[in-house]
Amino acid sequence: SLLLVVGIATSLSALVACEKTAKLDTDLQKGSYAVGQTIGGNIKSQPLPLDLTALVAGLRDAVEGKTSKLKPKE
Repeated sequence: SLLLVVGIATSLSALVACEKTAKLDTDLQKGSYAVGQTIGGNIKSQPLPLDLTALVAGLRDAVEGKTSKLKPKE
């Protein structure tokens, strides 16, 4: 449902940094990558068609504190 999608999208904010090839040198980077893999696997198992480009753009805007490009009812 919509609440699940919002929760997943919020959790995916860690994936914004993985848009490019991520460095996996530190424990923080490795842990973040592992969380991203888990979240990505959970999304993949859901019957939700998603546009990854739009998803990452929404995550980036949220993480950077930008105003949403959508109106609340959209």
